[in-house]
Amino acid sequence: GCQNRTHDFIYEKEILAAAETGVLSDLQLAFSREQAQKVYVQHKIKETASTICTLILRKNAYVYVCGATTMAKDVKYALIRGITKYGRMTETEAEKFITQLTDDGRYQQDVWG
Repeated sequence: GCQNRTHDFIYEKEILAAAETGVLSDLQLAFSREQAQKVYVQHKIKETASTICTLILRKNAYVYVCGATTMAKDVKYALIRGITKYGRMTETEAEKFITQLTDDGRYQQDVWG
């Protein structure tokens, strides 16, 4: 997620190439300032929670979160809500699941601010 595609989309060419060639099986982009209503990463997660949670829970997907600390917290909570629903876990179990993903290197964050 970024505010603006033209200013903030770090590694755009590489990321889009990875999606085109199938290295990334799913790519969701959120540019919060490119439309009248702001769209954040956590909104994209909520919209596609079934797909994202299936990838994480059944396909051993990796999750990379890069950006502001506040955004990362909101993203993590959106994932916990999705995993609670689609993984049929309690919120506590989903939190532990995210912790295990982190320990396994499947949930990584590069956050600041």
